[in-house]
Amino acid sequence: MPIKKIILVFSLLLTSITAFSQRKLPAFINSRSYDWADSILTKLTLQEKIGQLFMVQVQSVWPQKDLDSLAAVIAKYNIGGLIVFKGGPLRQAAAINRYQSISKIPLLVSIDGEWGLSMRMDSTMRFPRQMTLSAIRNDSLIYQMGLEIARQCKRMGIQVNFAPDIDINNNPLNPVISTRSFGEEKQQVTDRALLYMKGLEDENILSCGKHFPGHGDTDADSHYSLPVINKGHRELDTLEWYPFRQLIKNGVSSMMVAHINVPQLDETENIPASLSKPVVTDWLKDELDFQGIVFTDALNMKGVITANAQPGDIELKALLAGNDILLMSENVSQAIDKITEAVKKRKLRENDIDERVRKILMVKHWVGLNNYMPVDTTGIYKALNTDEANYLNYQLFAGATTALINKEYTLPFNNLLPKTMAALQLNDTVNNTFHQTLSLYTHLDKFGLKKDAPPAEVDSMVAVLSKYDYVIVSIHNTSTKPQLNYGITDAMNALIEKLSTRTKLVVCLFGNTYCLNKLAVNPYLKALIISYEDTYLPQFITAQALFGGVEISGQLPVTPLTNFKRGDGLIIRQAEDVMSYTYPRELSINETCLDLVDSLVKNAILQKAMPGCQVFVS
Repeated sequence: MPIKKIILVFSLLLTSITAFSQRKLPAFINSRSYDWADSILTKLTLQEKIGQLFMVQVQSVWPQKDLDSLAAVIAKYNIGGLIVFKGGPLRQAAAINRYQSISKIPLLVSIDGEWGLSMRMDSTMRFPRQMTLSAIRNDSLIYQMGLEIARQCKRMGIQVNFAPDIDINNNPLNPVISTRSFGEEKQQVTDRALLYMKGLEDENILSCGKHFPGHGDTDADSHYSLPVINKGHRELDTLEWYPFRQLIKNGVSSMMVAHINVPQLDETENIPASLSKPVVTDWLKDELDFQGIVFTDALNMKGVITANAQPGDIELKALLAGNDILLMSENVSQAIDKITEAVKKRKLRENDIDERVRKILMVKHWVGLNNYMPVDTTGIYKALNTDEANYLNYQLFAGATTALINKEYTLPFNNLLPKTMAALQLNDTVNNTFHQTLSLYTHLDKFGLKKDAPPAEVDSMVAVLSKYDYVIVSIHNTSTKPQLNYGITDAMNALIEKLSTRTKLVVCLFGNTYCLNKLAVNPYLKALIISYEDTYLPQFITAQALFGGVEISGQLPVTPLTNFKRGDGLIIRQAEDVMSYTYPRELSINETCLDLVDSLVKNAILQKAMPGCQVFVS
C-alpha cells in the first residue's frame, strides 16, 4: 500500500476514535448502578420483570375508589413507575408516598413538566414555554431553570421529567407542538434543549428528548388522530434528527417515540412510529446509537389506538418494536398476560425483557431510589415557591419580552408624561394584573371589550378612546391553535386599524409569535410589544416595561408568515429615574429578613401602634 494511503487510513482511524471518545453515555450507565440493578433483577419472576416495564398514570383528584384500584394494580403486578397528572402538591405527595409504600421495588415517578410542575400540578410555579425561552438573549438562564425544575421534582419525589421537547416546529400550522418547541431552526432548538437537559441531569433527574422521529412538521394532533410525515431518513436526518443526534452525543438519558406515521421509514400501513421496529430499533437505537431508556408516548392517545386492536396488543407491539417503558397503558393486566404469553411462545425473548428491566433498575439506582425516602410534606408549598425560584422566573419572562415597533421613541412613557392615557383590554377583565400594574405608574382610564364585539360596539369604543393622547390596547386569552385564528378576531383587528389613525396607539400582545400572522399590524401603530404568554408575570413585567421600569430585550423566536422575522427585537433600556417592582432576591434581601419585618408590622397593628403599614425599599 502506498505511504499516502497508509497515512490516510491512519488519519481516518484516528478521527473515528476521537469521535467515539467524545460520545457520552447516559449517566445511569455505570458500574455501581449496574451491580445494584443486577442484584435486584436476579430475584424477580418473569411477571415481576414485565411489571417493571409499565408506567401508569395517577391523578390525585381521582375518587378514592380509583386511587384504591390503582394501588391494587401496583401491588399485584409489581408496576415499575408512575406518571403524575392533575392534583396539588400535598395530594400528589400523599399519593406518591402511598404507592411507594406498597411497591416491592421503588417506583420511578415521572411528570410531563415542560414548563415545570404547573403543567400538571396546581399551586406550583409556571415557567415559560420553550418557545418563549427562545426569545431570551441570555440563554444561560435556561440551564438555571433546568436546575430549579429538577430541584422541585426531587422535592416532590419525582425522578423523570419528560422534557425538553426537541421537535423543530418548522410547520407554523402545527396544532400540538407549536409553542412547546424551542423554534424552527435546528441549532437554536439544539442549543437550548442541551441547556435544559443538562440542568435536569446535573441534579440527577432523568431528561427526555421527544418526540422521535420528529413531530414538528405535522398539521394533525396525535392525541386525536395519526399524523403523517412524508419524509425519508435523509431529509429527516438533515433537519429533524439533528437535535436528537446532538442530545444523544451529550448523554441524554431517555427518548420518547411519537405516535406519527412515517411511511418512508416503515411501509406497514398506518403504523405509528411508536409501534414500528424499523423506527425504534433500526433508526433510533442502531443508526443514532441511542443506548438510554426509550419511552412510548402515552398509549391512551388516539394516534396509537387502532380499530382492530385487542386489549394488550398495542403494548406487546410496542415492546417488539424496541421500546423500554410502556407509558400510560389502559390495559395493564391484559397486556402483561399477552407479553408473558409471547415470551413463552418465544415471540419475545426473556433476555430482551431482562435487558430492558436492567436499564430501568440502573436508572432507579442513579436517581437514588436504592435509598428511597418518602416525600416530606412539611412546608412543601413554600419549598416549591422559593424567593430564588420566583426571581429566576421573573428574569426569564422579563428577558423574553420583545419590542417589535417603537416609533418616535414612544416607549418608555416616562418621557411623555403628563398626557391623557387609557388602557383597553381585549378578551379579559378590566383591572387585571396588567391594568393594576399600569396604575402604579400613572393615572389612566380603563376599559374592556369582548373579543367578538359587534361592529357598533367597536365603533363606539373607538369614538371614546380617540379623545385620549395615548391608548394601550392589550390582547389576552389567545390560542396556540391555527384553526382558531390563534385567538385573534375581526373585532380586535377592526379596533386596532381604526384607533391607530386617531390616537397614539400601543399594542401589547399576550400571545405567541404566530398570533402576529392574524394581527392587524399597520404603519400607524406607535409601538408593538409581544410577551408570548398571558399569566401574572408577563402582565406584571410588560406594564412596568412600558414606563421604563424593566428593560425590553427579547427577540422573536420564530418567523411568522407576515411582517416580522426570527431574531427581530428592539432594545429599550430601563429608565434610570423610574422605579421597578421586583423580587427581594434582586436586591439581595433574604426572605427570612422580610418575614421578620412582616411579623413586626403585624404585631404593631395588633397592638394598635399603627393603623396599617407599607414597607418601601429603594
